Amino acid sequence: MLPSLRHILAKLHPPAAVLIAMMIGLASPYARCQPIEQPVPADKEQKNLPEDSAALNHRASELVRNGQYKAALPFARRAMELDLQDPGHSLYGTIISMQVLADIYVQLDMREAASDVYKKALTLTEGLAEKDVAKRADILDALAELAGDAGDLNQALSLYLRALNIRERVLGKDHFLTGLSQANVAGMYMLLGQDAQARQLLQAALGTLRQQIGDDVQITMDTAIDLAYLTLRMGGKNEILPLLQKKLAVKERLYGPSHPDVAAVLADIARWQRNYGSLQQALALQQRSVQIHLAAFGPEHATTVSGQLALADIHLAMGDLQQARPLLVGAIGSPAVARSPWQLMETEEAMSALYEKSGDRELAAFFAKMAANALQGLRTSSVKMAYHLQENFFKRYADLYERLATMLFKAGRDEEGRQVFAMLKEDEYRKLSQPGSSARYLLLQPVSYTAAEQPWGERFKQLFERNKGAEDPSGQAQPAERERRDGMALIDALQADLPRQQRLLQEQDARQLEALQKWQQMQIGEYRRHGKRTALVRYQMLGDTLRISVIRDRKVAQREIYIPQDILLPAIRAFRKTLETPSLDPRPISQELHKILLLPVMGELDGVATLMLVADGALRYMPFAALYDGRRYLIERFSLDMQTGGRIAKWHESAGSARHIALFGTSKAIAEFPALPGAKKEILGIAAHSGLGSRIFMDERFTAEQLKNALQDEASLLHIASHFQLAPQSDMDSFLLLGDRTRLSLKDLQQGDFQFGKIDLLALSACSTALPAGFDAQGNEAKGLAELAQTLGAKSVIATLWAINDASTELLMRHFYAGLASAESGTRIDKAVALQRAQLALLKRGGSGAGAQAQGKYAHPYYWSAFILAGDWL
Repeated sequence: MLPSLRHILAKLHPPAAVLIAMMIGLASPYARCQPIEQPVPADKEQKNLPEDSAALNHRASELVRNGQYKAALPFARRAMELDLQDPGHSLYGTIISMQVLADIYVQLDMREAASDVYKKALTLTEGLAEKDVAKRADILDALAELAGDAGDLNQALSLYLRALNIRERVLGKDHFLTGLSQANVAGMYMLLGQDAQARQLLQAALGTLRQQIGDDVQITMDTAIDLAYLTLRMGGKNEILPLLQKKLAVKERLYGPSHPDVAAVLADIARWQRNYGSLQQALALQQRSVQIHLAAFGPEHATTVSGQLALADIHLAMGDLQQARPLLVGAIGSPAVARSPWQLMETEEAMSALYEKSGDRELAAFFAKMAANALQGLRTSSVKMAYHLQENFFKRYADLYERLATMLFKAGRDEEGRQVFAMLKEDEYRKLSQPGSSARYLLLQPVSYTAAEQPWGERFKQLFERNKGAEDPSGQAQPAERERRDGMALIDALQADLPRQQRLLQEQDARQLEALQKWQQMQIGEYRRHGKRTALVRYQMLGDTLRISVIRDRKVAQREIYIPQDILLPAIRAFRKTLETPSLDPRPISQELHKILLLPVMGELDGVATLMLVADGALRYMPFAALYDGRRYLIERFSLDMQTGGRIAKWHESAGSARHIALFGTSKAIAEFPALPGAKKEILGIAAHSGLGSRIFMDERFTAEQLKNALQDEASLLHIASHFQLAPQSDMDSFLLLGDRTRLSLKDLQQGDFQFGKIDLLALSACSTALPAGFDAQGNEAKGLAELAQTLGAKSVIATLWAINDASTELLMRHFYAGLASAESGTRIDKAVALQRAQLALLKRGGSGAGAQAQGKYAHPYYWSAFILAGDWL
């Protein structure tokens, strides 16, 4: 396997250290399966190379077997040149020469050069006779290795599968090279978390290889080791060490103690000792491995750098930060690290662990963010894969996100921690916000840096881009002292500056939060002076801790409840499911959620009539009105309003003043959308019974232009009754159906000069208008219709959390506007109370309220709890 990838998988998942079969030298499986000769001493440098390609390739192969890849390079280059210049040369022989050269490029870490040669060879295989077509599979395997090393997992899996298909077709299922292909595909499935498929393939491959070429050949031993690791990961015994020791004995017998292949096995045994055995033995073995690779490849080769990173990891595990630091700091500036997304991620995560152990929280968080962003890039390469492959690959690395989120929460950096945790829980958020959306991961935007971190993130990005550099065509590794010095200098400057800047930023944030809370208390006190008994309740999901804050006019109270999100999120989703199904009783699960979300702070809410709710994450899609305390629903005790952020509305004397309303509706069937007879009845009922001055735009009169005009008229209330289609991943495909049969997309609404600044209340009497419009191409959550209208200026919006019933909605809206316009003790009631009374009107039609089994037509929360008020509730 790629040294860096093998190391990082073993490091991140000790019980499941994945050794993907034959990733080094994979393009030449024949050489690996034949008896291996004893090492041949290297000749002195030859000024005049032979002019026979067969002799050149033979000499190159001898040098490769002796681990002398740089010395082999000129022989292999000349052999390929001669073959390409000779029109009569065998096409098959030319392809082999190209393979030999490309394999040497891979060993010398010249990946781009290797890829170019492999691709040319693959093109030449199109001219092979059918009996030789299996040669194409060798090239596909080699290109798959390079794609995997570059982080393109989708491409790697596709190429391996193509190679397997060719070998099964041309060579048959019992051929040893078919077994090799099965092991290769199994390795990718292991990486992607498809353990059952991987185990089936590995068992078949091992049986074939043992029968065809024996137990003591490398590919057989590697396949047995892969299967042993997979068995351990799936709960079986740890029988890996004897297999590794056997492989080491074979390698030492064939090559002697100082060959790079021996060093690779020593590193594998060191990794086993690191995870399951003795750290002291792991240290000794890894040091020996690094010394061999240093002698064979030099300090800048990817294999050497990977070994040094593994050595640093052992030092970290032993608590020896003094030994680990120079290895890690030196690696930051290494071109080998910059060229490999796997090694880059590994180095950044190890730097994070180093600073975390030394107590430098700001630096630990910064490097953990860089590691997470490297992983985000690898996730991006998998988006074309089947969803279950994306999902399982992500789960393999979930601990990186968990560690970063926990680190941020402990440092009081809640907003940053929630962003990272949202990446962990993306699938649940998607199911909550858009139950019908197609399954795919789209939260692939980078983890955000703070203002203090941002310039440093850019400087490291520039360092890595610069250090990728151009590959040395001579195969002689160029000194990287300058690059390493640049990396060390950048680390020193970061260490001196970032902690101070980050602390200043956190102090500023703390002052702003304190000022915000004081302002909120002042506003709530102003409400109280005008007879509005109000509290602000904020819900923050901090990993597996739920923080509930209650702000009233005289105090701020806070509670923290431990509740794993793996329990809370499915519970919220199940709650919504029962609410959206009128035949189900939601009260049992509703009561459990009430105990979690309201019971801890009920003592702080005595005397309160209106709750302003601020929620993040999955709780944004929570129908709080339907929470049940054992006797009554929450809406029977409080009027409710959802707030975005902390900027609650100021008290204004114009609240409740005389208003005009513009009414838009679609009642006729249009295309696949059914008729909405209740919409017309709803519009006419509001106009006739609300006591508000009104203008009606029904069906054909409901156009985009009329809507735009109404926004500039004297009406402060806007009501829309129609169909709204929420597309799971597009603001262009999410649209409001207009009465003239056109579709007003969210994108058109945002870009079409629709100004809602004069609208005090927008009521969206349509389905799912409170939900986000999925995720955009960059993975950011796109605004839904209600949030977009608020962004465009609407002071408050009534919207819905799911598909609503036509008839019950007409009744609820009639009650709402009648209450909004009715006089009560000489004043008008506020929007939150008007909506509460409308919801209670439907609920009470059940007879004796929520405490008894509701019998009325619209008493079930499905009919009334989907409606939420957001924004200015006065």
